[in-house]
Amino acid sequence: MKRIQILSIIGYAIAITACTEENKVEEQVQKALEPSLDTLRLALDWSPNVLHAGIFYADYSGKLAEHGIYLDWFTTEIDDYKKKPIQRLLDREVDLAIGPSEHLFYFGDTSEQQFAVAVATILQQDQSAFAVKTNSGITSPQALDNKTYIGYNTPLENNILRSMIQHDGGKGTFESVTPPRLSVWEAFMKNEGDAVWIFTHWEGALAKAKGEQLNYFYPADFGVPYGYSSVIMANQSRTAEKDALIQRLLTVLRRAHQTLVTLDTEDVVKMLQDYHKHPNFEDTEMLTLAWEDIRFSFLNPEGSWGVMQHEVWQKYYDWIAQQEATAVPQNVQDVRLFYEAFEVE
Repeated sequence: MKRIQILSIIGYAIAITACTEENKVEEQVQKALEPSLDTLRLALDWSPNVLHAGIFYADYSGKLAEHGIYLDWFTTEIDDYKKKPIQRLLDREVDLAIGPSEHLFYFGDTSEQQFAVAVATILQQDQSAFAVKTNSGITSPQALDNKTYIGYNTPLENNILRSMIQHDGGKGTFESVTPPRLSVWEAFMKNEGDAVWIFTHWEGALAKAKGEQLNYFYPADFGVPYGYSSVIMANQSRTAEKDALIQRLLTVLRRAHQTLVTLDTEDVVKMLQDYHKHPNFEDTEMLTLAWEDIRFSFLNPEGSWGVMQHEVWQKYYDWIAQQEATAVPQNVQDVRLFYEAFEVE
């Protein structure tokens, strides 16, 4: 159920003349009479899933509206992921985008100050791993030599997997195939390759719900200091008004995540199913598995949400800069260029 953006009284009058259903007319008139909300447009990193549960809960619970915010979000499904969320951000199509931290290193011109920065991380613990089917007999990255990796055609994934294999004693030689991004998981399940890079809280839960056992290989366990896989990004250059609005949003999201992780799993699942009608949210068993996998990764040990550690950024950037055939800016004096330490109240 995609929400209708708040319009002006004049806009509603025009809409009403074209509407034939009385209940729709009444709903639009009521919306028009509500106090104006400040709009933020957000590009999600993927199709809607439990990673976005805190964002959805902030909206579903009415907390965003209470703080004068209307969040207009959409997913990569609008164009089958032909355009990355960060590219929409840099093109000023949106105010915020979600994506992996490495996108900040690869996209944008730092010399012209036209680039994106992370303003919060959604997760505090790594939920990203390379996966193989347990029945394949592959029990470590070394065994992926001469196998087939089903990838997303991103600038870094092959480097990460190759380094993991070499760290584990292998040569790092494998074939890579790249189906359409939103079809990668389906290709893996159809045995079109041996390994895939997934989120354990989503594709991992999908596999578990179908009785398919997977072995996970986390980059950090095999020599790659992987960074934050899901950060909220904003343009580095923005107005003071937009800055204050983003700060307000982050405060609401912090409180929403802190509340959400205390709720019973069945209540969280019901919230997702009620909030947005989507095939991803139809399977209650799978959603339950997905939420249980991710729920303890949103907050740090102190119970805070969104905070980022400088050493995580520094180690990941340093590792990437050392890789061959990677076009990250080499003249960066301080990795803080890529993130901002917002004080989330």
